[in-house]
Amino acid sequence: MKKQVIVGIDIGGTNLKIGIFSLEGDLLKTWKTSSKPLQNPQNIQNTLLNELNRFEEFTNIKAIGIGVPGLVRSDGVVVESPNFPEWHEINFNEILKNSLNVPVCIENDANLFTIGEGFIGSAKDCKNFVGITLGTGVGGGIVLNGKIYRGNKGMAGEIGHIVIHPSGPQCSCGKKGCLEAYSSATAIEKMMEQQTKLILNAEDISGLALKGDKIAQKIFEKAGYHLGIGIATIVNLLDIEMIVIGGGISKAWQLLERGISKGFSEHTFKTHLEKVEIKKSLLEDNAGIFGGFFIAKEAISNFEVS
Repeated sequence: MKKQVIVGIDIGGTNLKIGIFSLEGDLLKTWKTSSKPLQNPQNIQNTLLNELNRFEEFTNIKAIGIGVPGLVRSDGVVVESPNFPEWHEINFNEILKNSLNVPVCIENDANLFTIGEGFIGSAKDCKNFVGITLGTGVGGGIVLNGKIYRGNKGMAGEIGHIVIHPSGPQCSCGKKGCLEAYSSATAIEKMMEQQTKLILNAEDISGLALKGDKIAQKIFEKAGYHLGIGIATIVNLLDIEMIVIGGGISKAWQLLERGISKGFSEHTFKTHLEKVEIKKSLLEDNAGIFGGFFIAKEAISNFEVS
């Protein structure tokens, strides 16, 4: 008999990452593929089912936890996603549960990252903190008194859409001056193209910065500075203990750190400067799939009782 497993899925604007876990939480296997096929909502079911059936030994699935970018209602319906413009009122439960007959838990991807970091990552044992993900966009998750804060409709934590400057660059959401328009991979790539006419991805730009390219270094410093302003806004509002930063752009931590510190120190109170910790993700790329494991594990008993 095949061993029962729990699956954590992290859907990003660029990549789809899948983690297979034992029921005890050991990560047995992980892989990633392009998330581009998911742009068309009609491809969601087949794309995810094909990935879940990729390895025969891991097909005895007990539960699935999925993180998706965008606004997710408390009933698991994805209202919309800036990274997937064709997604409107997407019900992942309906798409997958009937095919698999197991609990399928849907959560905002940044919330999933935050849950993972809170359980076994940089924020372990911290009761009041915020997780920020820097990738194609900028996401956020809020933990207050040890629990994810979801807000009135389950859509709290859209940190990427804090307005840094009302007449700033246009964001993928259609508004102007959002944090995401300053500190995401997309923003970094746009700044590089505007200043040099070069079309490079954020990873290549960070590589140039690390080799001493002054323009690339300034771009990352600017991205970090505006992130620091966003962090100051969050801390001033919520009086939290810690900020944990993850996502692909966080790998360029040494390029961002000085700018983050400057933006934060210039826009918050002295008491916060002395007491609030700003940390890099411990779980890095795996935070989202670990978060998926934890919410799926929690859902198993409820599914069996019902």
